[in-house]
Amino acid sequence: MPDVTLTASDTGKTIAVNRNDIVTLQLGESASTGYLWTITAPDGVTVLHEEHVQPPDAMIGGGGTKYFRLLVSRAGTFVVRASLARPWQGAGPPTEQLVFVLAAEP
Repeated sequence: MPDVTLTASDTGKTIAVNRNDIVTLQLGESASTGYLWTITAPDGVTVLHEEHVQPPDAMIGGGGTKYFRLLVSRAGTFVVRASLARPWQGAGPPTEQLVFVLAAEP
């Protein structure tokens, strides 16, 4: 199972993967501001793990990186959406939205 890493610069692109590949989304996040990344993954893509990592030399309130590890469990084309928002502010539009298209071969 190869590991494919995607960043915000990959949004809108179609990424070729294989069934059972692990895909890691790596997104800059400043959790202390309340803006958090969430993702929506369709059937065929399972979120295995997510975590926010602060660099060891980060200042208080500094940004970090949000990692989502996804398993592509079957062949097909899947659209994964990442939204940056303050979850407690309700159902308004996100501050930023990224779209990743995964094209999985059998």
